[in-house]
Parts: sequence; structure tokens; C-alpha cells
Amino acid sequence: MYHLSVNPEKQDILRKECLSVESITIKDLDKLKYLKACLLEALRLTPLLPIHSRVISEDMIVAGYHIPKDTLVLWSNNMLGMDESRFPESEKFLPERWLEHKKSIHPFSVRPFGHGPRMCIGKRFAELEIYIAMHRLMTNFHVNWMSAQPLTMSQKLLNTPDQRLDFQFNDL
Repeated sequence: MYHLSVNPEKQDILRKECLSVESITIKDLDKLKYLKACLLEALRLTPLLPIHSRVISEDMIVAGYHIPKDTLVLWSNNMLGMDESRFPESEKFLPERWLEHKKSIHPFSVRPFGHGPRMCIGKRFAELEIYIAMHRLMTNFHVNWMSAQPLTMSQKLLNTPDQRLDFQFNDL
């Protein structure tokens, strides 16, 4: 919601899409492509988990490097999401990149819920809840960020805002 509130032109595009779908059913979710792109882009810029980790179950070669079995491997969602070689203009909120260039984005560049057998079991439920909440917000309110400062995050177990979430909701 933060990224939409500080990018009113993106919020207007999303609102137009949400207003075109009166009530959300599973079938209607396929029509909300910009909403899905907004969520992916928001999770790229402000991932919930700063780092994923796995213990490698067998020896492997990655990019020419040998990684022995039982090695703890970490990858940073924050670093991957801000990598200019993967995401040009990485500091900008550009949901369109997920619509126009999705095939050129490596599928593991943004994995906010993890992947494979240890993926978050609540992924689908969380996404549905976010889609429904954002659809309702966009069809009923214009959202503004009221703080003079941009949102900043603290890295703990989860990335969390280190300030008050100061939104204003104006009726449409």
C-alpha cells in the first residue's frame, strides 16, 4: 500500500482495473493483472523476509562454484530485488515490468514466499487476502502517505517498518 500511496499515477491505474471488476471471485483474479503486478513489485522493493536459507542436500555446481553437500546457503531478497542488472531502475515502483518484461525476469529473482518444499504454506491464502483487501481499498478510497519521510525498514527476523504507518484514506 505504501508504494501505491506515493505513486498516485500507479494507484489510479490499479483503481481503474479494480473498478472494472465489481466483486472478486477466483475467476475474476485472472482479470486483475495489474493488481498482481503491484504485489510482486511491492514485495520486490520491500520483501517480508530479508534472507532465505537452505542446507544443500547434495554437492552441486552453481555458476562454476562447487558447493559441497550440507553447506548452508543464504540469498538476500533485498539484494536480488535491487539488482540493477535484473531490474533496471530498481529503486522505482514499476509494476509494469511484471506485465511487459516478465519473461525476461529470472523466476528466482523475487521469491517472497520461498520456493519448493519449504515454501510458506500460507502463500496462496496470504495472496488472496491481499488481493481482496487491495481491491476493496482501491474501489473505495484514495490512499495517501502522510509522513514527510519515506518508509524505511528494519531487518530483524522479518523486515518491519521502523516508523509509524501514516496513511490517509479519502473516500472516493
